[in-house]
Amino acid sequence: MRRAFTLIELLVVISIIAVLAALLLPALRTVRSQAQQTRCQSSERQLAAGIIAYSGDNDGMLPRLKTPRADPTKHLSWFCAIAEYVGHDSDDQGTILNERSGSVIWGCPRWQPTTLSSAYPGYGMVWYPDAPNSYITNFFWLDPSGGYNGYGVDIPIGRISLKPKRILLGDSANWHLFLGGYAADYNSAWDPWRHDGRAVYAFFDGHVQSIAGNAYAWRGCANPAASSWNP
Repeated sequence: MRRAFTLIELLVVISIIAVLAALLLPALRTVRSQAQQTRCQSSERQLAAGIIAYSGDNDGMLPRLKTPRADPTKHLSWFCAIAEYVGHDSDDQGTILNERSGSVIWGCPRWQPTTLSSAYPGYGMVWYPDAPNSYITNFFWLDPSGGYNGYGVDIPIGRISLKPKRILLGDSANWHLFLGGYAADYNSAWDPWRHDGRAVYAFFDGHVQSIAGNAYAWRGCANPAASSWNP
């Protein structure tokens, strides 16, 4: 005669499974989060390498943060300028948008843009690359009277000091990182410190680093030599 499980035995087994699941779920979430951060770091490393390669092919100049076109849907952002260096053959944002599921340009798995606009890839390039030595930017825009506004200038990568300590690009809710308007400043439904209280940044020497949100990473944009810079 076969002996069946009693109700109490089944309840005990179910309770044990529930306890084990409760113990394992936090660990699984941690592993998943670490995997997502690793993927994000890989994407930023490739983007930084693309920027450096672009500079090498363009008289040492950094890609422009943004250059407008007559068609506002075709603005040329920094990530479009380096598209061919990270596996794309077009600088057109529409093309990149269609390919973004497999692109390092939108390579952060935890970036959830609230719009289909191709202007927000989840990563931003620094606005003032060499502050406080110089508060110049390579952001160009159309002047209402015609032509480009004269504020933006092309910036050679060779003039950037303290490359290992100076942020080049990083997690952002916008297409740039702005002095005083770093990632956490942007109003967004998405938390810019997206990796469990940390953000990923690539530096001008090409290395990538995860920095805690309370480390005030933006200070690295303002003055990497300051005593407050402690990633």
